[in-house]
Amino acid sequence: MSGPKVEKISAPVSLGEGPHWDHDAETLYYVDIKGPTVHKYVPATNKHTAVKIDGVHVSLVIPLEGTKDKFVITVGRNVAILTWDGESSTPTDVKYVSAVDNEKELQGNKLNDGKADPTGRLWTANRRTAFDFEINEVDGFPDGMAIDIEGKLWVACFGGSQVIRVDPASGKLLSRIPIPTPQVTSVAFGGPQLDELYVTSGNILLNEGQKEAYPESGATFRVTGLGVKGLPGQPIKL
Repeated sequence: MSGPKVEKISAPVSLGEGPHWDHDAETLYYVDIKGPTVHKYVPATNKHTAVKIDGVHVSLVIPLEGTKDKFVITVGRNVAILTWDGESSTPTDVKYVSAVDNEKELQGNKLNDGKADPTGRLWTANRRTAFDFEINEVDGFPDGMAIDIEGKLWVACFGGSQVIRVDPASGKLLSRIPIPTPQVTSVAFGGPQLDELYVTSGNILLNEGQKEAYPESGATFRVTGLGVKGLPGQPIKL
């Protein structure tokens, strides 16, 4: 039996992040934080579109439940509603709805990825230790993650050129998938059967040797042949 297959499905961006699979539409959304842009990819047609967002950083994109053209995005420390037809290069509207007030002593901080839980609530500033990179001798730092139907976490390793599967109950490393870029940023399950893993990556602060060795840095990848399925991405409820 062959192992997982990794293929590039997009051109590189500066700092890809926040992949979200819209299971009903069979469409992948993700962002380029430094673009700052929101990207859309439809695998069935291999069509890519993107929309530019005013601001310094945009770090996540999640559809708003019950709509076809509205998304929750974060711009810096702010949460906003993006209205976008999925085709135009400029948005119809961006309406700011709130700002994150925690960590007031760290005003330079920005939101960096997030997901909605099964009830439709957005989570971006809560954490607990489920797996220790140092104890398990894993290169890089934990970044975005997703959960599969067996309750195991798939974790992007920023600076580690890999995605790992871990058991959050035992804290054990289960498997590794090499990704052809040092800066692996986030993951999301997708595909019609939810058995594919989409992986975003970055292309920032790389030296010339790294750029030559990893020309696909900043691209989004699709991993198939995982042997496990994930859970569908949840829209946000307001």
